[in-house]
Amino acid sequence: MQVSFDGALELNQPDTADGRLAYTGGFEMMPTMLEKINYLRGREGSTKMKLPGRKVTRREDGKAQEVCTVHGITMKASKWFIIRRLCATVAGHFESAPKIVHIPLLDHMHPIKSLIMGSFLVARGRLDPRRLEEALLELTSRWPILTSRIEENPKTKFLDLRIPSSISESRPPFVFTSKRSAGPCPHRWSLQEYVHPDIVSIRPDFRDASTPNILDDLLKGKDTPILHVHVNVFDDATCIGFHLPHAFADMLGLGLAVRAWVKLINADDMKATVIPKVIEGDPLVNFGKMQYPSAPEEQAILKANTTMHLYGWWETLRYYFPMAFALFMNKEVSRTLFIPLSLVDALRRETIAGDEKTRWVSENDIVAAILTYLNLLCHSPSSKPLSLTYQANMRGIIPPLSPAGPSDPVFFGNLLCGMRLELGTVSSAKKLSIPEIALALRKSVGSQRTPTWMEHTTTVLREIARRQTMPAYVPAHHQGYNSISWAGAGIGKLSFGAALEPGQTVAGADGSLSYAGGYALKPKQSGRSITHFIQGRTERNETTGEDGGYWCDFGAYASSWKEIEGVLSGLGAKVV
Repeated sequence: MQVSFDGALELNQPDTADGRLAYTGGFEMMPTMLEKINYLRGREGSTKMKLPGRKVTRREDGKAQEVCTVHGITMKASKWFIIRRLCATVAGHFESAPKIVHIPLLDHMHPIKSLIMGSFLVARGRLDPRRLEEALLELTSRWPILTSRIEENPKTKFLDLRIPSSISESRPPFVFTSKRSAGPCPHRWSLQEYVHPDIVSIRPDFRDASTPNILDDLLKGKDTPILHVHVNVFDDATCIGFHLPHAFADMLGLGLAVRAWVKLINADDMKATVIPKVIEGDPLVNFGKMQYPSAPEEQAILKANTTMHLYGWWETLRYYFPMAFALFMNKEVSRTLFIPLSLVDALRRETIAGDEKTRWVSENDIVAAILTYLNLLCHSPSSKPLSLTYQANMRGIIPPLSPAGPSDPVFFGNLLCGMRLELGTVSSAKKLSIPEIALALRKSVGSQRTPTWMEHTTTVLREIARRQTMPAYVPAHHQGYNSISWAGAGIGKLSFGAALEPGQTVAGADGSLSYAGGYALKPKQSGRSITHFIQGRTERNETTGEDGGYWCDFGAYASSWKEIEGVLSGLGAKVV
């Protein structure tokens, strides 16, 4: 090709720079390649399938044969079909090769690996599902990792995320379902009451039939997105269920996605709204050790800076057999508890008693202490040591993810760190007051919520994930009670106000949340009397006069519920 660009040369060029072409080339995809792509996508009936240049000729033996001429090349139609299929397969590979992100080892812990996380929200007023879906489309276009499909790597047996290279109607970025339900929302509960239905019983209003129950439902699906959102619009309120695999996110990670979604919903211009970038991969790859140390002296250092235990067969039997026996002998009943901010504030003032320096406790300390106090009502006095274990989140504390400001990149994965508080024997623990439990908990948090503690705990958790054993937080001879809080996700303070349908007539229909709960259980999971979940914190609504508060998933022995409800009523008298 005799072409020169010498007239467009910049000044001060080397002598060899004369503008003539040093390379000429090009690429053209054969039309039949595109036709075959359509065929492979199930469009056999398309008229595009007709081969160009098709005609019938006679072979030397006189028999008829069909040939095609494409781009000046003539050959048998059957051979063109083979070539076309090969070209289409190659082109399809380059056209739609997904991005693979390996899920970190920490996210493979049992039972986290098998669970689906759900954020259950009740917004005051009727929301427009179209506005919610529009914002979700914008969010997933910015954060394509949310469009992932999850699969098991056949070589490593670990989980991978497969991010599609393109999104279409046949390959959606997420599953969004909505419905209209007549009548008032059954979950706009009276906030004057403390005890409400179990979260398992209310799940149907926050999910669709297509919403996965466990991870296997996603793994068995064909090209199924990990993100499932269900919207159920009642006359006076809207139920929202936001679901992701626990192997992809902890509840604080899920909260990052919900908060960004709501920010876009309320934006005047979604496209111009700034949201943080997402960290893909494993930000903790250099935090802690990837392998559990074999040297006894290194193991001793680990054990001194973590409450996690690697049980052998005897420790496993010693810890789990009494627990299983107690659950077998006692029927469990779970309820959703609402602990109003007015009660939390009253107990917090009583605990601090004017000494902010040495007796300061958080709201979460008070709520965890209330639930622990109530659970102790289930147990008879005994000399068995009792430990309260609790989950801290490492966001904003450890070096790889600190500081965690509003504009810093976000990471969805599990950043959990187990800690423990010894409460003495069961007999002595039953004598403790709520303020005493809260103070002891705060002291324990202060000593263990450090980067060093979290680094060593991360090392042990990786080994637990590798072994696929249950995380053990207490010595095998202890009785354990677990506290998990999701209030730090900050979901309950959000408002969906910009998505309200026009013509609202119900008082207080402002899009704020009257309920902010969550779900991370198997549908028929037992053992809920040994763990409580502080699901979320809602704000006081000045328009309706409704108090804000903490929503909690709390289980106890059926025989103890009458006493528990009596204690809750007595606590209400503390509210000034």
